[in-house]
Amino acid sequence: MNDRIKHHFARLLAVCAAFLLGTPSAWAQVKVACVGDSITAGYALANPGTQSYPAQLQLLLGSGYTVGNFGLSGATLLKQSDFTYWNSSQYSASRTYNPNIVVIMLGTNDTKSWNWNAA
Repeated sequence: MNDRIKHHFARLLAVCAAFLLGTPSAWAQVKVACVGDSITAGYALANPGTQSYPAQLQLLLGSGYTVGNFGLSGATLLKQSDFTYWNSSQYSASRTYNPNIVVIMLGTNDTKSWNWNAA
């Protein structure tokens, strides 16, 4: 090869390497599941899809991560309560999502007086 072809070939390889190293592929993404109650779901926010903490976490973590929002307003962590997260479709979906990391924000609704038995 002459020097001109070698130079262009080297530049092409450099551009391809930079692209491949700078762009995480889908299989390399870390999955984060945010499970929880209305705080996770983004209840009362004008746009939960962009304003909820899972959406904000996605922005902070960047393209190497995929953050799933599995929030359910009113849900409790207690299995014996008025609205347990354990029996919800969000819980099932979070497990199917097969996350590498799980962020749990449950417990706020567990403090409702009717969910507690002092005995």
